[in-house]
Amino acid sequence: EYRLLSKNLLGQSDVSTTFEVFKPTIPGNLSVSFEEGSNLINWDSDDQLVSSFQVYRSIAEGEFEEIANVASDQRSYIDENIEIDQEFKYFILATSENFFSDNSDTIAISVFRPGIPENLNAEFIPDNLTIGLSWSISGEVADRFIIFESTDNANFIAIDTVESTVLNYSRLITEEGLIYALQAIQG
Repeated sequence: EYRLLSKNLLGQSDVSTTFEVFKPTIPGNLSVSFEEGSNLINWDSDDQLVSSFQVYRSIAEGEFEEIANVASDQRSYIDENIEIDQEFKYFILATSENFFSDNSDTIAISVFRPGIPENLNAEFIPDNLTIGLSWSISGEVADRFIIFESTDNANFIAIDTVESTVLNYSRLITEEGLIYALQAIQG
């Protein structure tokens, strides 16, 4: 609760009646995920007095800086200014006119380049006319692998996607001379 009093050279006013100032509620359920080269930050808020949300970010152990001010009807923000091999921390503030909520919880995400698939091996399995592919990976673990196929070693077409725990793949052979490639994907 607050009361106002004004003073000048001629004296002072009577003290006003008390009034309350309502800070916006703290945004909750903060989450962040790495998707398609960007960090997607989500939060919840059911405060009807919020006029906007301020998104703050810290890179590595740096200071937090405001990176966005989004409308009150938004509950997410896409941070496209991402550098690979960094840790990002975020928190959200709700604003209402000239008042601010306390900081939301801070959430962190580390964005690393996935390891390169190595030791790609292709083996013809004559019993069922399939090609068996296998590989290994070192470095940061990928979220998934995309398998590509080509007839000319220049134009590759994605033929399948497998989870990161899968390190082999088999496919029915449709023609001779096919070439395979593998890409590790994070996010």
